[in-house]
Amino acid sequence: MKIVVTGVCGLVGRRLASHLLDQGHQVFGIGRSQCENIDTRLLSNYVLMDLSSKDATEKLKKAIPTGVALIIHCAAQQPKSGLLFKEYLEGNVDTTENIVEWARSANVQTIISFSTLAFLDLPLEDGVTITESAKANPQNYYALSKWVSESYLRLLGNNSNLTVLCFRIPSLVHEEQQGGLVYTYWNSALQNTDLEIYDNGQFRRNLIYIDSILEVVDLVLTKLDDYKGLKLYNIGSKDAWTLLEVAKYIYKRMDATAKIFPIDKSSTIHGHWNVNISKAEDELDFTPWSTQEVLDAYIQNMRGE
Repeated sequence: MKIVVTGVCGLVGRRLASHLLDQGHQVFGIGRSQCENIDTRLLSNYVLMDLSSKDATEKLKKAIPTGVALIIHCAAQQPKSGLLFKEYLEGNVDTTENIVEWARSANVQTIISFSTLAFLDLPLEDGVTITESAKANPQNYYALSKWVSESYLRLLGNNSNLTVLCFRIPSLVHEEQQGGLVYTYWNSALQNTDLEIYDNGQFRRNLIYIDSILEVVDLVLTKLDDYKGLKLYNIGSKDAWTLLEVAKYIYKRMDATAKIFPIDKSSTIHGHWNVNISKAEDELDFTPWSTQEVLDAYIQNMRGE
C-alpha cells in the first residue's frame, strides 16, 4: 500500500514510517528539515517541504506519485514558549488544510490524524471520564490551534467523501523525549533530587506509549475499506493514575531516596485526564496498556535493558 506520513522528523511520524516500511508498505515521508535519525529506507521517498506554505499543494502534486491510499498526518507545531498564535495556526491548521487539499486532488480516500486532549474542558471531579463528546475549552494558543485543526477534519469527515479517522491521545511516553511529565519525573529520580508536584498531585493522567499508536494504525489497516465518514476515538492507557502515584512508582523503580512533595499550587493543566477509551476497544479491538506497563517499558528502555 502507498502511504504518506507527514511529520516524519518527529517522534511519532518517524516511528510510524519505519514500522510501515517493516510491513512492506511503500512509504512517502514529508518533513520540513533535513532530519536526523530518519530511516535510510525512506530517503528515496522523502519530501523536504514546509506543509504550511501557500504552494504546498502544488509541490505535493509534483513530489508524490498517484495511487496513495492513506495519509497519516503527524505534522504539528508542538507547544513552545514564546510562539505567536500565527505560528501555531501555520503549524497545526495550514498544514492540515494543505494536506487535505492535496488528498482531494489526488483522490486519496482516507486520512488518519493524531489530535490531543489539551483543548478539552477537563473535569475537576475525580471519577469523571473524558468521552469523545467532551466539550472544548482551549486555554492556550497551542490548544486552540489543535481544536481548529481537528474541527476542520471533523467537518470534512461528516460532509465530504473523505474518510477521517481522528485519534485523541493523552500524554505520549517515548524514550527519545527530552521533556514532558514522565521524563521530568524519571530524570528527577535518576538524579535522586526532591520533586515538587503541583495541585497536590491529585489529578489523574492517562498515558500512552508510542507502541500503542503503532498498534492502533495496524488495527485500522486490517480493515481500512470498512471505514467511512468521520471516526473519532480516544486512545490511551486503560487506567489513569494520579500524578503523585506516577511519581512514586518511578522513584520506587529507580531506587530513588529523595522526597516527593505535593504542593497546593495550580499547574498549567488543571483537571483530570481520565480518558474513556471504550469506543476504541469496542470498534477497533484496541487493547490498551496499563499505566504500570507503560512506565515499566519506558524505564527499561531508558536504562537500555
